[in-house]
Amino acid sequence: RPGVWAFWWPRFERIADWFVAEERSRRGALAMVHGEVEGRLRIDGPAGPFILTAKADRIEQRRDGALAVIDYKTGGVPSGKDILAGYAPQLALEAAIAQDGGFEGVAAGPVAELSYWRLSGGDPPGETRPLTADSAALIEAAADGLARLIAEFDEPETPYLAVPDMAKAPAFSDYAHLARIREWSDSGSGGEVE
Repeated sequence: RPGVWAFWWPRFERIADWFVAEERSRRGALAMVHGEVEGRLRIDGPAGPFILTAKADRIEQRRDGALAVIDYKTGGVPSGKDILAGYAPQLALEAAIAQDGGFEGVAAGPVAELSYWRLSGGDPPGETRPLTADSAALIEAAADGLARLIAEFDEPETPYLAVPDMAKAPAFSDYAHLARIREWSDSGSGGEVE
């Protein structure tokens, strides 16, 4: 479709130019770059093992043995506040898998960098947004938070809520649709389900 092509191709070219420049600036310190790599981490819970799986956009193995875990974003990047509060644990959990050696072909090692690479094609066409918080503390907090959730949901009495926190509810959610949230909230019961 010519209209779509005319809009996206210039953006793609700007992203590609930015990406190549970023690659050149980083490559000297890297031993290996892994893209779209699958990983897993076993977490023992009260009801048995829980397997966390992920596909990391990019993991860099540095020459000094440290790792960088990078997530590409074409939309918004989670705020530092949400990351610290545990609302955006993806990057830290991928790092937990990486430092445990759970990604295929990636040797275990300390994670020195957690970063988002925002790609827009606009001005600027791309930007790196490394997390400024202590990586080790973020990784530990995310792993501990997940272990607590696993333990909580291993309890048969724990309900599985489609929208556990309305303030953090996504604009669109397949789970809210499946749970018929709109139907129940329009019933006059105040949205509470007994």
